[in-house]
Amino acid sequence: MIIKRDSSIKKLPLPPGPHPLPILGNIFQIGRVNPHIRLAEMAQVYGPLISLHIGQRILIVGSSSNAASEILKTHDQALSGRDVSILLQKKEPTVHNMNLLSTSECDDRWRYLRNIYKTDLLSGKALESSANMREKKVYDMVKYLASKEGDDIIIKDVAFVTAVNILGSATMSTDLVDYEGNGIGAGIKDAVRRVIMLFTQPQLADLFPILGQWDIQSWYKQVMHIIDHELGGIWVDSLQRKRNESNISSSPKDFFDLLIEKGFTNQQINPLMEVFSPPSPI
Repeated sequence: MIIKRDSSIKKLPLPPGPHPLPILGNIFQIGRVNPHIRLAEMAQVYGPLISLHIGQRILIVGSSSNAASEILKTHDQALSGRDVSILLQKKEPTVHNMNLLSTSECDDRWRYLRNIYKTDLLSGKALESSANMREKKVYDMVKYLASKEGDDIIIKDVAFVTAVNILGSATMSTDLVDYEGNGIGAGIKDAVRRVIMLFTQPQLADLFPILGQWDIQSWYKQVMHIIDHELGGIWVDSLQRKRNESNISSSPKDFFDLLIEKGFTNQQINPLMEVFSPPSPI
């Protein structure tokens, strides 16, 4: 799917689609329940490329392998931008636009941030140096499961803890939570779940950009509260401890050490860490 806000697109020839209602567009024709089924049904009528009006926005839907190839391969550079809520874009420039998730275009800033992750955290050398740590976390998970033999276990919660601790060890050399739900990251699952739920909620400002100057649904306020005071609060003590020990050589260095060496402030590190908040097992 490709979403366009630019009103100039109305001057261009658009793919066929159902006739939109005034102001609201095709919102009710898509529906809230099983929209993918409704889009598949529309594709049978209008073809592999469909244009829909969602409020003041235009949605182009590709529903065939050829259309997907054109979108993802042939025109990948032109269509590689991320659809970011206008409420975040209106807040630029803020530190919360300094990560890959809330950057709408693949510009120089996006490439710079991607290079930080690629070089300092996800390079072959970095992954090889942390292989023993990842093996240990998996061993801890297996050991925990063995200790619960005969008990009912929610596997997705156990896997979530393992993933959180792998990320925590790689970024700040700290386990964030144990398998009983305790630790400095005890509330991370609920916080991530609520952020995901907020990001899946349709925003009036996104449907009608004229409303973007107001946070009518308190969406931005809720998202920033969770990110700043809940997720950000998880690693603030670890950051301060590392800054206090910045003159002490540590080997191997974790992601926090490398960012501190590069001169990043806590406000700059916070949004970089937001990217690594793992999916909540809803």
